[in-house]
Amino acid sequence: MMLFKFSSSDVLNSALLNASTGRLEYTISTHPHFTSAKNSCGRSQMVPARRSFLLDSAGVKLASWGWTLGMQPTDVIIGRERLGGAKDLFGCMGPSPSPKIFGVSTRFDPDYYWVASADSLTLLHQNTNEIKGQLHHSCVLVGSRIVHSPLLAGNDYLELESHPRVSDQELIVTFILMEILRRNRFANAPAPSRPSYPLFSSPLLKSNLLRSTGERLRRVGRGLTLRTAV
Repeated sequence: MMLFKFSSSDVLNSALLNASTGRLEYTISTHPHFTSAKNSCGRSQMVPARRSFLLDSAGVKLASWGWTLGMQPTDVIIGRERLGGAKDLFGCMGPSPSPKIFGVSTRFDPDYYWVASADSLTLLHQNTNEIKGQLHHSCVLVGSRIVHSPLLAGNDYLELESHPRVSDQELIVTFILMEILRRNRFANAPAPSRPSYPLFSSPLLKSNLLRSTGERLRRVGRGLTLRTAV
């Protein structure tokens, strides 16, 4: 697993540091700009927007993506690939294990799902229930353990496992997009009483939740396969 430390609480304007060595690995920066859009009369006009960039340690641009003023992602560019929008980075929506959780498959592997709740974001392998990536909010690193800070005084960490079918850069970009989409979706949800993951507060609860999520996602996958075959 790779482990990156965000240097800032603003994930759209932060350095991604190697958590073990402190070395700069990537930089995420977001800047306001104007873009052309058609108004209700069909005429082009300049409207304010934002654009985020993922840079390597030397400052070379690896990816970029746009935001509307409502923080909805628009076009995405990763390397030389231009995508129409964030939806092109994802597969199908999965079933919600509960009203407070939603899942969506990745485009690079139908067995990998992004699972989001009001206070967590996880990349899950649906067949094995293994966590392949996770955002840790307000944490400190104690030895090799990520520990939640009770005073909200820690940093955010991105734990990530590489996948042979996709670049690490795409995984990072998708994690950032999913995090902003997660925040937008749960914007009106009550704030957690402490900086932790209540759903994952014990190994047993975590295991049961992931098992339930994996089973539901597998059922949807089989259903989609059967419908496609027919």
